Amino acid sequence: MANTANDSMPRERHTIAPDSDLIIIAKETSSHRRGRRVVCIHELEVSKEVISKNRYFNRVSFSKSFADTGKDFYEVKDDDPAALEIWLRLFHGCLEKTKMDASIANIWNLLVLSQKYDFDGHSPELRDWFFAWYDENIAKHGSIEELTCQELLYPCYYFDHAPGFAAITKHLAYNSVGHIEEQRPKGVDPIHKEHHVKNNRVIGMANS
Repeated sequence: MANTANDSMPRERHTIAPDSDLIIIAKETSSHRRGRRVVCIHELEVSKEVISKNRYFNRVSFSKSFADTGKDFYEVKDDDPAALEIWLRLFHGCLEKTKMDASIANIWNLLVLSQKYDFDGHSPELRDWFFAWYDENIAKHGSIEELTCQELLYPCYYFDHAPGFAAITKHLAYNSVGHIEEQRPKGVDPIHKEHHVKNNRVIGMANS
């Protein structure tokens, strides 16, 4: 694995563990006419002991000496840096009401990473965080109508946010033509859903 510390790409460092001994590198990308391009490299400072409690990170080998820090490092592939940071803060017990500026796409990518790395997407701490995120963003926008209802539909179901799910389905029932349909944010990978859908129509929310 190449040490990416010496390239000229814009970079941001996020201190998650004050006594960190490992840097996880995640590349932020944006859409481009020729596909996707890297726009920023995020360096997430974490505790190796903490993240090694996760089965995925427990199995990987960390590279040595990250350039100017002397810390071990590990580079993830094709992961949303904002979503990964939320997970890492949860592991370190410092999530609480941070990252309230997360986008709806970041929320979906939380669930993408949950499936990719076998993270516990139904943890009470993550659910509480989503509830706080929902409340703050609804207040910021003033009403449910201002948000992208179809993209919020599945996250509200997944995290069992009954008030949000009810408000969204009510709004869509009164303002949509035809079936109520959920929608995945642009650029987010497909995920295996826990409910029965056909062409993304909301036809039932029972667990399969």
